[in-house]
Amino acid sequence: MKLKFCGAARCVTGSCHMLCYDGGKVLIDCGMRQGADEKGELGASDFAFDPKEIDAVLLTHAHIDHSGLLPLLVKRGFDGKIITTKATAELSGIMLPDSAKIQEQDAEYQNRKNLRAGKPMVEPMYTSADAQKTLEYFQPVSYGDIVEVWPGLRARFNDIGHLLGSAAIELWAEEKGTTTKLVFSGDIGRDERPILRDPSSIDGADYVVMEGTYGDREHDATTEEDKEKQLADVLKEGIARGGNIVIPSFAVGRTQELLYTIKRLMMKNAVPGLEKIPVFVDSPLGINATKIYERCAREYYDEEALEMLKMSGSPFDLPNLRVAETGEESKLINFQPGCNIIISSSGMCDAGRIRHHLKHNLYRPDSTILFVGYQANGTLGRILLDGAKSVKLFGEQIQVNAAIRRIEGFSGHAGRSELLQWIREIGSAPKCVFLVHGESETLDKFAVDVRALGLDVEIPDLLDEFELSYGASGVVRMPALTPKKEEEPDLFIGRRLNMIAKQWGINGALYCMRGEEPLYDTAIGVADANKQNLNGIHTRFAAGEITMAFTAAAALILDAQGKLNMDASLDKLVPEYVHAAEITAKELLLGQKTVPDYADYDMSFKLYQQAHKEKLGAMETFKLTWNALNGAISDEDVLNIVNKLDVVDDPENSAGRRSSYRILGMAVARAYGKSLADALNELVFAPIGMKDTGLDKAAEVTYTAKMGDESIVVGAPKLCAGEAGGVVSAYDLAHFGTALLEGKLLDEEHTDIMLAPNACGLRTLNGWYYADSGIEQAQSALYINAQYGVSAAMLANAPSAKEDADETGAKSFVQRMRYEMDDVYLKAEDVQLERINDANVYSVLKLAVNEDQQEFVAGNDISLAEAAALENALPYAVTQNGVAVGFALLNADKDRGVYEIWRLMIDKRFQHKGFGTAAMKLAMAELKRMGAEKAQISVEIGNEAAIAMYQKLGFSFTGRMEYGEAYMECEL
Repeated sequence: MKLKFCGAARCVTGSCHMLCYDGGKVLIDCGMRQGADEKGELGASDFAFDPKEIDAVLLTHAHIDHSGLLPLLVKRGFDGKIITTKATAELSGIMLPDSAKIQEQDAEYQNRKNLRAGKPMVEPMYTSADAQKTLEYFQPVSYGDIVEVWPGLRARFNDIGHLLGSAAIELWAEEKGTTTKLVFSGDIGRDERPILRDPSSIDGADYVVMEGTYGDREHDATTEEDKEKQLADVLKEGIARGGNIVIPSFAVGRTQELLYTIKRLMMKNAVPGLEKIPVFVDSPLGINATKIYERCAREYYDEEALEMLKMSGSPFDLPNLRVAETGEESKLINFQPGCNIIISSSGMCDAGRIRHHLKHNLYRPDSTILFVGYQANGTLGRILLDGAKSVKLFGEQIQVNAAIRRIEGFSGHAGRSELLQWIREIGSAPKCVFLVHGESETLDKFAVDVRALGLDVEIPDLLDEFELSYGASGVVRMPALTPKKEEEPDLFIGRRLNMIAKQWGINGALYCMRGEEPLYDTAIGVADANKQNLNGIHTRFAAGEITMAFTAAAALILDAQGKLNMDASLDKLVPEYVHAAEITAKELLLGQKTVPDYADYDMSFKLYQQAHKEKLGAMETFKLTWNALNGAISDEDVLNIVNKLDVVDDPENSAGRRSSYRILGMAVARAYGKSLADALNELVFAPIGMKDTGLDKAAEVTYTAKMGDESIVVGAPKLCAGEAGGVVSAYDLAHFGTALLEGKLLDEEHTDIMLAPNACGLRTLNGWYYADSGIEQAQSALYINAQYGVSAAMLANAPSAKEDADETGAKSFVQRMRYEMDDVYLKAEDVQLERINDANVYSVLKLAVNEDQQEFVAGNDISLAEAAALENALPYAVTQNGVAVGFALLNADKDRGVYEIWRLMIDKRFQHKGFGTAAMKLAMAELKRMGAEKAQISVEIGNEAAIAMYQKLGFSFTGRMEYGEAYMECEL
């Protein structure tokens, strides 16, 4: 067994260690070399091994100096597994594509220069496509799980407190009955650091590879109180100077800790006036990382952070937070007057938007540049810290007149005493401790302290290789593997939705829950056209027609209280609408009838208010509206139109449905004795904690919703009545769905009405209830499923005020979520054959096989047409708990004694789940019930998957061929 040091040897960046074991080669990290480190014996894009020969990578955490060369590894032929924690996998999902984008931009910039100089073009180190492909190799694990890396080589990831998901890795290698244990520390975090748990201890090791970044010194701020005081002092000084306070920060980890600490300072009023100073996060990567931090809270936060989350929401929310997503918005920050706090990346100032902010602030005596992270040798950050009088940025020499400040307390790396404590707690003395990830002089000093503990120490140089002896301590035993279990469906759904949201570029908020537990939540993009407020799960979006479901719930509650008779006709509930005499409130809620369109006729809300105020009847209301919208109309013309319109029983009559719910909203308000807004709030919203939701009582306004102290435009509800209007958050809307499923709003009788098919503003499709709405610059969708106990809400806003609501993708995204849910939760148990009928035919027509299967089976539309034309053809829907998953066409020619399975298809979303086999067995049983002794089926010779399934069920070839298909037969 050999250990080769391929990076971070006598330097800080580019962590990469290769373990050669029993014919396998495993990397521990594969990081990018940065600053002066990339000018060493290995270049920035060089490997000390052949990537094709690497079998697996163990990744300690997501920072680019540990993960940044993974896409290059894949690009050059690696196709093994990348094992890491779930949070690291999520963070890598944004950091590696971001790194690829930087590589592409750098290459483009260099090529412009090369083109002018007549030099050859260069390629980026790796591309966005390489980064995306790399993510496919990730295999997430939980802390504490023991997994097999290679036969005889097992690993366990332990929380090390450096970054969300960061880990120290224990490795057990076995040969000839002896076991050797290696420990790779990764980057060791600090005790009592906010948000994350303290580094865990390791029980024994034969060999330890340990970082030593701060091995020769302690941090200036040793406690959280010290760190907060230092930051408060710098902020006070910077505010007094009057200029910008520019903070270069790593987008992942450091940015979140900064926001957390600034929030604590505000809560304590430690910096007077701080809440009035704009805080800019100029890093899309930092914004996305913050969302991942929020999403992973339950598994990775310490107790204090979890308590804060429970009591006051996200630890990263600031009332004065501003976001710059585009490059143009980033540049505009430099024109902001007065003092601004600007948090931007990269943390070492070698790339990214921070360089623009330095260019515009370094020369200003009133500006402050605050460093809160490690600055490697050769980086611009280190040059500034070392006292440079001027630096070159974008081809210009910039004088350094700004105040340069530094706080080390934000470091995610353990200081000297914390490092020594960690190695001391390992217990049984390792045979050797290898010190890496530190500058040469620092490691030399730290080695003296480690040797003082009685331990042997090596400080490897780059490319040094060591032979490790097996069973070094003689006491290590190979641990048992953690029993392999399928990923929890809920976690799988969360990962899938996260990936899809990124791919689709969703701008909005999603909240998906089962019972009271969130399955997945995310918020992406900004909430207003000025892009000054982040979307969140509590951001208020226009509710639109989803208000119909709220109104229906209120009506049913009042019916249960005896205040509103659901069996009464609408004209009895709202006498002004005499034309509604033929429809009861219950018929409306059950989707059986709607009033005619003329009851609404798209009247504006002001006209509706006027008609109500003047107590106009139906004729007068219609006439008033028509006159306003279309010019004068005579009473005779009104009568001619009205007499041709009847109450209809088409639940898809959307205009009539909206009209009906407007009337129902009036009925609810009258029965309750208050405005509809008050009625819904007191009957529906408040009892289940929907604090973000409400109707606007004013007419025809552009609704402004409060988010923190900022007023933001989130949509323009056209009408604020029983069928539309008001605002709702993703959090509230999902909880409304859960309240319906769990009977928290209504008793059993009224819940049955609410959840009847296509009732109460909730349409029904394949076992799902859903409501959706699209209005100007906003879109909303709610999906709930009683079988899964799942409620999901997606609210979205267009990226700019110029874009149509359809471009937000909310409805399509939640529909995709429904498909993902069905794909994960639907199983082959309880599969049934149902004769094609009005209820299932449209669902069957939407089913489709994979593209490569289309040559083997006719479309369901053709099969249904044949079934209608052929006497003995029997079409069936293959269903599972009411969801159409496939289609079968049987032939029962009793006169000839021929019984055949003509067609069988399973939708592409439900394949490889056993549905095909289950459906075949049901089809065979159905034919046997009809009197068949044998069943026949024909198959394309090239359809090997179908042939294999049929043979397993007892079918064999008969030798008969027709139209290029071979016939198979089975005894029943």
